[in-house]
Amino acid sequence: MYLKDIIPETYIPAIITSSVALTAAIIAQFLNNWLIYKREKKKYKQEIFEKFISEHLIDVLRYPSAVTRLIDDKSIDKEIDISKNLDEMFKKIHYGDKRLQSAFLSYKTFAYMDDVNPSNYKSLEKYLQYKICYYFLLYCKYIFKEINFKLEKSMENTITHATKEYALLFIYTRERDYNEAKDMLISINRFHLNSLSYIPLERLEKFSNEQILEIILKVDNELKNYLDN
Repeated sequence: MYLKDIIPETYIPAIITSSVALTAAIIAQFLNNWLIYKREKKKYKQEIFEKFISEHLIDVLRYPSAVTRLIDDKSIDKEIDISKNLDEMFKKIHYGDKRLQSAFLSYKTFAYMDDVNPSNYKSLEKYLQYKICYYFLLYCKYIFKEINFKLEKSMENTITHATKEYALLFIYTRERDYNEAKDMLISINRFHLNSLSYIPLERLEKFSNEQILEIILKVDNELKNYLDN
């Protein structure tokens, strides 16, 4: 059976023309929808920058510097209250990615967990705060790239440095305690050590415990070698 046996031969050119036109229209509509989606996605990421990142970035960057300069917790909190800042950030956490939202969920609920040791409360709280700040800065770098936001080199270096400082703080707070984490960051800055070079800018949640402990060992050894000499 041939096509002409079903459809009159005189209709076939018109059908072919209509089919080509319909296919072209479908493709055009698909491309149009894709371009609209791409524009809306970029617009939303611009909104993330304007309404979320720009409001909190400077305060997040200031905290590690306050830790190394002021040392005393009361003085640090007076200059930059990280708890208050994270509470403000939480109000717009819908702008964050899944990692940031998950970290905030842990932070907001840890106090209600039965297995939280009161003597370890502060270290756990700080660990979760540092983890949020670490993820926030990684998210900032991602958004800057997505919206093609050009940072000055000095600002880019500041963000990278602070990201590594938060990574060190949350690693040491988790594996040791808050005071030891703070003391280590102070030592690194005071003695101008290169220990932060051991801290990757990758997703630390992918690292095994052995890899984390290896980072700690390298940082510990550098400080020990400096003090011994």
